[in-house]
Amino acid sequence: MEWMIRLSILFYRFILLFFALISSLTWASNDIALINSKDTSINIGEVGSYYIDESKQLGIKDLENDHIDRRFLPLDKEFLQFGLVDGNIWIKLKVAIQTSISTPVVLSVHAPRLQYLDVYMPSIFDAQAQAETGELRPFENRPVNHANYIFPLPANTPPVFTLYVKASSRLPINVSANIETLSSFSKRSQLDFTVTGVMMGILAILFLSNLIFYITSRHSMYMVYGCMLISIAVLHLALHGQVYQFFPQYTGLQERLYNLAALTCIAAISLFSRLYLDTKNVFPKLDKVIYGVGLLNAFLAAIYAITPQTLNILYLSSIAFLTLYFLFCIAVYAQIKKVPYSGYYVLARTVLSVGHTTWLLAAYGIIPSEFWFEWGLTSSIIAEALIHYSAMIMRLNPFIGRASHAVKETSVHNPALYADLSSRLRRQIKVYDGFISNLDKMPNVNEALLETGKAATNNLKHIVDRIDFYHALKDKPQRPPPQSESIISVIERAYFRFHELDQDQSVIELSTKSIENIEVLENIELLCHLIEILMMEFKHFTDQTLDMNFSVTADKREGIQTLKIECNPVPVRIFEDPNKVDISLSYIKAVVKQLSGKLWFTGESKERTVVVEFPIVAHEQKEQTSFDLLSGNDFEVVVYGESSPLMSKTLILLQNWSSSIIQVQEQSELAHLFEESQGLNIGHVLIMFEDQKNLPIPDLKRVKPLLKNTDRCVLITNNIKMSTAFSQIIGFDSMISESEIEVKLVPYLTGVTRRLVRNNLSEVNKATP
Repeated sequence: MEWMIRLSILFYRFILLFFALISSLTWASNDIALINSKDTSINIGEVGSYYIDESKQLGIKDLENDHIDRRFLPLDKEFLQFGLVDGNIWIKLKVAIQTSISTPVVLSVHAPRLQYLDVYMPSIFDAQAQAETGELRPFENRPVNHANYIFPLPANTPPVFTLYVKASSRLPINVSANIETLSSFSKRSQLDFTVTGVMMGILAILFLSNLIFYITSRHSMYMVYGCMLISIAVLHLALHGQVYQFFPQYTGLQERLYNLAALTCIAAISLFSRLYLDTKNVFPKLDKVIYGVGLLNAFLAAIYAITPQTLNILYLSSIAFLTLYFLFCIAVYAQIKKVPYSGYYVLARTVLSVGHTTWLLAAYGIIPSEFWFEWGLTSSIIAEALIHYSAMIMRLNPFIGRASHAVKETSVHNPALYADLSSRLRRQIKVYDGFISNLDKMPNVNEALLETGKAATNNLKHIVDRIDFYHALKDKPQRPPPQSESIISVIERAYFRFHELDQDQSVIELSTKSIENIEVLENIELLCHLIEILMMEFKHFTDQTLDMNFSVTADKREGIQTLKIECNPVPVRIFEDPNKVDISLSYIKAVVKQLSGKLWFTGESKERTVVVEFPIVAHEQKEQTSFDLLSGNDFEVVVYGESSPLMSKTLILLQNWSSSIIQVQEQSELAHLFEESQGLNIGHVLIMFEDQKNLPIPDLKRVKPLLKNTDRCVLITNNIKMSTAFSQIIGFDSMISESEIEVKLVPYLTGVTRRLVRNNLSEVNKATP
């Protein structure tokens, strides 16, 4: 029992000691700003007190009343954050200066957005204000020409005197004030100017680099990015009060510039997002919303700059906050949809959204951070600009990451690879053996079999070329010498090569969009090879027409654009298997990776489409090129027969054909036409019809001996029993049924006449010494 009494006594003693300690610290706290040789700077937040006059009616005499004086509350914090205050804030502190007369002492107030600031020293100047200044007052009212408010204290002052500071503003009030010697203030001020200089230097370097990009590419994205950089610079200078001193005649200039720069920067970021993500092509509906958000911010920027007092500053902060988080959601959505380079954009949006939110909380007094209020916003925006800059550099050079796209070297002992090669080579060898055996049995050489044999030989060479390319992938590709060629010409060359290899009379329809004026500058042969193997792989084992669509996106980066190729339908035999190694789909993927591109499938079952997309280095030609190399003086299309619905349908389809079209009805006239063309370098495509009015077999036997080797004859028939094989037996080179005329006629004529162009060019080259 006794030990419990002793424990209780000990506990009470500890309580008494605690209260004694607290009381001692309270009474020992400094409530006077004492400046001497040891203490050269005192923050008024540590020694001052404040009172908020919501009536805005109290004067300096009223504050000396004991009733009001008792209402002053201790500040107890170095960075004074009051937020939005509807009234006058009075700050009171006692000052004692114990330095030599030659040591200047000043009151420094760092609050660049403060609109009204008055300083009173009633013990020296009575009720008269020593200074009346602020953003909405003339710059000449400032005792010292400086971005901060500097008030020199009189040299002859009482040992202890009271100093009052009155502040008011319709903007958030954030104040950092000190009583300090002039040398101490100069050191702090120099540090602030140094940090600002570093930030302005970074922005200047980014702007000059961006200017070079814009002059070179003339792409509007760089212009918008430059506007964003300028807005950042103006925003920082206005936030730190470093504009007013250069334009002292314009009262309230910094508030207007801050409002203009803040919303202009947000508008620029919105418009930049459209161009960077290419939302006009990727997200057309969303693009209009982003564009509208950007214009809305630009419009409000003008309103807040012209009449800043019209709208509450909270609206400006809310608009900026909502816009940034809207763009952040866009960034996440773009990343989900795997938009190219969206990862950089997500990072940039995250940095700015977090930085701006933190700064906003500091500006409105929710987070007590002087550092973040002064430097957080500018640092966040500069960090975001650097991320965008890095992303644009990456987009400018799609070959930087080429090493990351290196194709994995496959073992030469892979059974699947050898099986695929064996099957393809066996098919071509059988074709060639059949050609040899038939040639031995015939007294005269058959041109059709000879052409088939040549095609088989070319296919064997083509397969060997693919194997060589596979082996070459492990080596670093050498950069070819500078050259250029239009994309149209590259596609045509690939089309010509395809017809040299085609053995199935396949029909390929080519369509283009926005590529007529584009000239490619790099990887020309590899691009041509890719188009050729796409035609070869997707046309076999199907009787459907292969549609190939070529388009170039409008998103240019220093001359670099994106070429997109769509092929459909995809044969059922072609499917994605990551473990499969062959010279079909996996070979195509290897070539696509070599071009720093990507390949994927869309659709299902027989409606599948393969999409290939990769960057190209290209520029626009001044003169528009045509997709058709044919000239009306080189070839003629001859339509023979009596007028019939089938002929009318054919002529309608050929009304836009670039070559000359001759319509002949009499056999004698047809024979005379080909007799006269014997000595001319003109090729012909003869079209005959089999319908109720025309039976062309006798006419073909009469005119067939008059056709040159380069001429071709095609039969268009409504006879459902007629087959392609039988039409070739009776002398036609090909046959098109009435149900297929709209799909196959023009592509067939295109392929035939282009092969004739190629053969003619070959003959010319052989004849040239």
